[in-house]
Formats: sequence, C-alpha cells, structure tokens
Amino acid sequence: MGMGEPLLNDNLFSALEVITDDRFFNISQRKINVSTVGILPNLKRLIDNFPSINIALSLNSPFPKQRQLLMPSEKKFPLAKIFPILNYHIRTNRRKVFLSYILLSGVNDTTQHISALIALIRSQGGEAYLYHVNLISFHPVAGLAFKPSSPRQIDFFKSQL
Repeated sequence: MGMGEPLLNDNLFSALEVITDDRFFNISQRKINVSTVGILPNLKRLIDNFPSINIALSLNSPFPKQRQLLMPSEKKFPLAKIFPILNYHIRTNRRKVFLSYILLSGVNDTTQHISALIALIRSQGGEAYLYHVNLISFHPVAGLAFKPSSPRQIDFFKSQL
C-alpha cells in the first residue's frame, strides 16, 4: 500500500501468482490485501483470478463529485460501476470488502457524509453486511491544505457507523 495503484501494474498479477503458488511461497490469498481506487476491468480480473484475496477500495467520499475532486480516478471509474463488481465479488466468493475512508477535517467528516456513507452501503442490498469501513486518520503533509479530523469527530463518525 502507498506505492501507487496496484491495478495499473501488470506485474501485480504475476507477483500474486508466484506468492500464492504452492511451489514457491504458498501464501494464502486470504492473507493478501490489495488496496485500489477501483481500476476497471483489472478489478474484475483480480477477483476472477484470485477469488479469496482481500480487496480494500479507497472510497474517501460517498459523494461522486467530491470523490472526483479528491480522487480524479472517479471520473473514469465511478463508484456506480465499481460497486457492481464488488458485489459480484461478495456474491461469488463470499468475501468481505473493505472501504478505506481517510477522514479530513471539514471535508468528508460531516454528518451528511456519515448518512450518505451508510446509505451507500445499505443500497448494496444483501451484500451490505460484508462491507467494512476502515477509518483512517490523516497525517498532515507539508504543502497540502487538508487537516486531520479531531479525535472527537473521528469517534463520532465511528459511533454513527
């Protein structure tokens, strides 16, 4: 994680084959996590070729327009197209999906965001219970205007979820 988008690197698939092959490292797919912004069709390829792998989608906003501002990939790979693939993964492989959500003070940590995030997950119907939200604290970076949410706001966000 943190070294670029894995689904844009074709070497990911070769590496996963070696890592999971019982002639080499024999690491269970269930012990491997791939974090992605949701690059299609490689997300589907990952799910089909490595059905037990753990997937973490970088969500960061339940609002598509805001998500696009935070993550330009939303324009080409919108949540409306990503969630059907994730639901396919859940239905086909009975695997949970993690939604990574970095909390930014006054940006995506409001009660409106909480409500919309809950609604987004609930809208997945029978698959909703296998979506798990990972709240991530933002660590300030020089040159970025974002600030971390307060511990109180993080606790509130978490309690509402």
